[in-house]
Amino acid sequence: MLPGKVVFKYSAPLVINVFAGNDRTMCLNQNLLMTELAATITGDVSNGDWITLGDGKFQPGNFSTVRYQYAQANQISYVPGANDKLLGYYQLMLFSDAPMAPNPQEKQYDDVKITFQNAPPLFCNSNINVSLNESCTQKVDVTMLQPNPVPPFTNYIITLYDASNNLIPNNTLTRAHVDKEITYKLGHQCTSNICWGKFKVEDYFPPVFICKNDTIPCTKSILPDSLGFPFPAGAYIDTIINNKYIVKNWDACSDVTLEYTDEILKANCARDEDKTITRKWKARDAKGNLSTCNEKIVVKRISLASVVFPPHYDGHEKSAFECLDTFPVLANGHPSPDTTGSPVIGHCGNLQFNMTDVRFDLCGKGFKIARAWFVIDWCTSESVTKNQIIVVKDSRGPELLCRDTINLFAGAYQCTADQIEIPALISVSDCSAYSIRYHLYNEDGESADQFIIPLQQKHYFSAFPVGEYQLDYEVTDACNNTSTCQSIVIVRDQLAPNTVCDQVTKVSLDSNGKGRAFAFTFDDGSTDNCGIASFQVRRMTNQCGFGTQFGEFVDFCCADIGSTQMVALEVTDIHGNKNTCMIEVIVEDKLKPTITCPPDITLACTDNYDFNHLDIFGTVVTKAVDVKDVLVYNYYHNGVVGKDGLAKDNCSVTVTQSYVADIHCFTGTIRRKFIATDAAGLKDSCIQTITILNPDPFDYYDITWPATFDSTGCRSDQTDPSVTGRPTFKNLSCATVAATYDDNKFYIADGACLKIIRTWTVVDWCQYTGSNSLGKWGPYIQIIKLHNNDKPEFNTVCRDTSFCSYDPACQTGWVNLKQSATDPCTATADLVWRYELDLFENGTVDSIGKSNDFAGNLPLGKHKISWRVEDQCGNFNTCSYVFTVYDCKNPSPYCISSLTLPLMQTTGTIEVWAKDFDNGSSDNCTSKENLWFTFNGELPVKNLLDRRHYFKNKGIISDSLAYKSGDAQVWIPETRSSGLFFSCSDIEDGKSATISLQMTVTDQIGNQDFCLVELILQDNSNLCPDLITEAKITGRIITQNNVVPKNTMVTIEGNEWSDSRWINNSDGNFILDSLPLNLDYTITPYLNSDPLEGVSTIDLVLIQRHILSISPFDSPYKLLAADVNSSKSVTAADLVELRKLILGITDKFPKGLPSWVFVDKNSTFENPQQPYIYSNFKTTGLLTHDLENFDFMAVKIGDVNQSYFNVTNGQTHNRSLIDKEYSVIVAIEKWDSRSFLTFRASEHVVLDGLQIFVTCPDAVNKLSSEQVKSVDSHFVAPEIFMDDNHLRFLNYEATPVSLSKGDLISAFEIKDTFDIEKIKEDINRHSELYSNGATIPIKLQVKSEIDTEKLRVTLQTNPVVSSLNLIIQGNIRQQNMKYRITNISGHEILTSSLIIDGDVSHEFTISLPEHITPGIYFLHLKSDQLDETIRFINIR
Repeated sequence: MLPGKVVFKYSAPLVINVFAGNDRTMCLNQNLLMTELAATITGDVSNGDWITLGDGKFQPGNFSTVRYQYAQANQISYVPGANDKLLGYYQLMLFSDAPMAPNPQEKQYDDVKITFQNAPPLFCNSNINVSLNESCTQKVDVTMLQPNPVPPFTNYIITLYDASNNLIPNNTLTRAHVDKEITYKLGHQCTSNICWGKFKVEDYFPPVFICKNDTIPCTKSILPDSLGFPFPAGAYIDTIINNKYIVKNWDACSDVTLEYTDEILKANCARDEDKTITRKWKARDAKGNLSTCNEKIVVKRISLASVVFPPHYDGHEKSAFECLDTFPVLANGHPSPDTTGSPVIGHCGNLQFNMTDVRFDLCGKGFKIARAWFVIDWCTSESVTKNQIIVVKDSRGPELLCRDTINLFAGAYQCTADQIEIPALISVSDCSAYSIRYHLYNEDGESADQFIIPLQQKHYFSAFPVGEYQLDYEVTDACNNTSTCQSIVIVRDQLAPNTVCDQVTKVSLDSNGKGRAFAFTFDDGSTDNCGIASFQVRRMTNQCGFGTQFGEFVDFCCADIGSTQMVALEVTDIHGNKNTCMIEVIVEDKLKPTITCPPDITLACTDNYDFNHLDIFGTVVTKAVDVKDVLVYNYYHNGVVGKDGLAKDNCSVTVTQSYVADIHCFTGTIRRKFIATDAAGLKDSCIQTITILNPDPFDYYDITWPATFDSTGCRSDQTDPSVTGRPTFKNLSCATVAATYDDNKFYIADGACLKIIRTWTVVDWCQYTGSNSLGKWGPYIQIIKLHNNDKPEFNTVCRDTSFCSYDPACQTGWVNLKQSATDPCTATADLVWRYELDLFENGTVDSIGKSNDFAGNLPLGKHKISWRVEDQCGNFNTCSYVFTVYDCKNPSPYCISSLTLPLMQTTGTIEVWAKDFDNGSSDNCTSKENLWFTFNGELPVKNLLDRRHYFKNKGIISDSLAYKSGDAQVWIPETRSSGLFFSCSDIEDGKSATISLQMTVTDQIGNQDFCLVELILQDNSNLCPDLITEAKITGRIITQNNVVPKNTMVTIEGNEWSDSRWINNSDGNFILDSLPLNLDYTITPYLNSDPLEGVSTIDLVLIQRHILSISPFDSPYKLLAADVNSSKSVTAADLVELRKLILGITDKFPKGLPSWVFVDKNSTFENPQQPYIYSNFKTTGLLTHDLENFDFMAVKIGDVNQSYFNVTNGQTHNRSLIDKEYSVIVAIEKWDSRSFLTFRASEHVVLDGLQIFVTCPDAVNKLSSEQVKSVDSHFVAPEIFMDDNHLRFLNYEATPVSLSKGDLISAFEIKDTFDIEKIKEDINRHSELYSNGATIPIKLQVKSEIDTEKLRVTLQTNPVVSSLNLIIQGNIRQQNMKYRITNISGHEILTSSLIIDGDVSHEFTISLPEHITPGIYFLHLKSDQLDETIRFINIR
């Protein structure tokens, strides 16, 4: 853009401002929309003119100039001209109008330059990452996809597709795309070219802390729940796992794992502070992005005067306790300070307290306590004692829970309830003993205690009549507190009558089709305990329309005939109880139907009738109103013949009909039979007879005989009656007439080529029987004549031809000549043939034949044959042609297969002659001295055979320049041979060259053949420069800890060239030599050995610690080794696949992953924490010289601790570094009368995990596949595999586990007879444990019996919600087992004891305090039989 300038000689006042827009770049194929320039004219004028300095136009309108406001309002565009495009740019100028008086000014202007942009190159990379921003979104632009995009960037066209090929709106990525591969299409407005690429979406933004310092008194909780968490408003904690908070709504892309550690600096009575806490926070999002912050918390001390003591629970200051109330108590039964409170000293380090209780008993189990609290300040040595009064009283009556209703039922043979004990209360709660009294009242409120009797210190209902009563329970405790509750007692008669019915009953229908039966008739002696009130009956179906409701009787109808009807008899007792029984009713109809037929009828054979529609001659109907007249109009009838028949029945009737036809030659009878059938199957029938007669039989006068036939032709189809005529007939409706004939043929007779005398006979087979004369007419004579003058026509063209001879003697050749012809009247087989053969075409007939075929050996040369063909009517045709027999046999080349020749020492060239390779070639017709010898099938120039000349191809003249360049040959007529010219240019390596040639032999006819020969051309005098053609590549393959993976195959490929090498040396070096130069090579290592090499349970431990961020991997190669399932991430799914491999469930990695992967050692990982995009091969580019350091880093999949070793190079497995073994005791133990195969620790050890592999015959049938869960196993969710001969299991945890002597490792229930002596260590798998980075071999000690005195504790659920559910098993002695619960810091939360009676199993429930927060806690159990600590997790 140029600044505003004045067009005229002097400047105007700056009251007019013109801005034409910013200079810009556009594509050559784009037009400029004028409004896009955002040009303005402001000040004293607001309009002006656009003009162009180029050859383009303003469109629409094709203007060279356009008004500014018009262009703004009408979407005017500038379309560049040809010159604009040639220059590569154009300029537009915007002039303002000049204001008029009273203040005239000059025009102002500004210009803008538009430069054409060439289409930039498009390069789409598929190895890039795009990170989302802090809001977890990212709009993708070209700067993220192109290394050097060309401005303006808006000209680039970007389209994004997600992994499901869905279009991503607005090119904006969101959290849904994290870790996904996005496909993009990149284009540009200046070109139609596009490219495709891919990128991975990453999240590199960590959570952002909001940390703050704080000062609090030591009585206030220091937990974050109290002081607050350092995340922004709106974020919240969802769950707590392993002391880690899972926070939502903090990071825009994922949940955040938040954790902290506290560093505590105690004040030790200095100043007024108790301690200073430095709280170190760590927050990590799902992508592993980490952020940290520190908070400083100053905790102030308090004095004794500030200590708040608990209140009295004496009924004055606080309510006293009722002995029925549920509240925490101490071991002595006194209310626990958890409820009554204790001095509030918080976590003040300078203060401590203790308490003592003095008890005073009250009524029943009530008592008072004087609780003395002693508090001391260790910083001032001052102390204070204060009493707390606590009262537990029994002032309430027993708490009762009655049943709402007690239901009793009358007995089977009387209307009273059987004697039954009065049901106990659902519950009675009281602190002391109590007594119960009973009172019974009827519905009128009168006493009914007479129905209650005492018996053996219990109370019973006796002879209790049916009805409703109220039972009062009155309960009085030892302190004379009385409570009552009521239950409604209902004695019910719920016994239905005992119904007895007739099994089967028959009912007959009357003449109206109906029958009725009453309910009582179906009863056969029904009874009831209280009395029968009524009988009712109903149908089970409603096919008669009478309904299915119960009533005093039941009706039947015609629809019931033919089926058994089920009827229900309902018996009702006096209390409304009902019962039913079923009766089978057979409904009968014993009246048969009646039927009449339509009248008999006579028809003429010419009348139309259809066996499928005989009803036109009358039918039988079932309703009288449907009877109609039967009408027939024919030779025998004229109108009404009679009426339709009628079928009738009391219920229903169906009519079926059939017919029997006895008709011959259109006359005879039809007998129609009608059958009426009712629902009971009773029938009646009648027959109608229809007679068919012929009133006008066929005779002689119904025949027309054919006339005499005279025509041209002689074909047999021209004498067919369809051409020459046949007899025609009339009156055929009732006749079967046929005509036959006999022919006598005469050729060349009576002036015709063919004359036929045809004799006709006509028969009516309906009249003629063969033995009578009636119905037969004839004979009748017809004369037929055919004439013909057409000669035969040849089918094959008579033209000259030739035949090849392969006669070794060059004498004769085989000839096969054949002709064919057709004639319109004579058959092909009846044509008469003749040929004449003229050898050498000299006018002499040498041979005559009488066929259309000649075959035989004839001498070489030209010959002539003439053919003649004649038809049966004397017409004939002729033709002749010349044929040549010539030599077609190729010469027989016989060559010297190889010649070795040096270049001439003087010239560095050599001429090689084709005949030099001849070793006695020959031909059948041409003599050896007349054969030609050339190279590669080429021939000399035909008219220059007698002189020396240069030629190429088939007889094309050439020159010496082409000859010396190898593109032509030279012909030597004296030797009848050609030659080729060779020089150093034919020896590529400057030493020698093997050249393949064809030595071609040609005879005088031009027949050729060749043999392949080899010319070895040598530079013995070093006249030609030597050429280097090969190179080598060297490299090394090792692991990160310098171990060589044995049997690695290194493959090299280049274009169509490939080779491979095996690495089995001790240093991992490889050499790829003898590689042809100027090829692009790819080097790829490959090894798929035993997937278990270097893999053990310790690898599972390390992967789990990485996933939980306890000990993240410090090497990208360990991340690659841990990615067992090829998901480009390390997750729990990798643990699952690796466990399957170790246990032997599978013997390979998923997705076809080989056991080793190889990484280009010289490449770098863009993100070492995401190393999954790497190069597993190396390329050379165009190989021009030797290459070194083509090194690869080998990674064993699954071996994250890099324990693989290679015995071929003297390396030693780390198992031998441990000079001791760890024993595991294997035994059979009895628990609860069940047998278990157990594995126990022999001594104390702290371990990360272990794996045990044993052979165990028929393990899958003798052992349960589910491991017994027990807290003293110390492990969660062990992995087990079992088959016919093996038992394998793994135990490991994310954090180290401590095993004591005798601790249970694993246990399996024994299902069948088991011989423990057959358990052996699996020699193919290593049993071992892992402790502090060391691998310790496991030795099994098998014992037939083991002391089971030690108790076993099982925590039934973990995590827990509000209580602990325990099972204690073993030979339990009566004892008082103490327990306490502590948090992860060791602070005691709860103490108490369990009273255990001697038994083999006990279940206990320990309720957790309501104030306990989610987290990890420990339950400590101690007795003379047990000293156990159990870890559990409390959750919401």
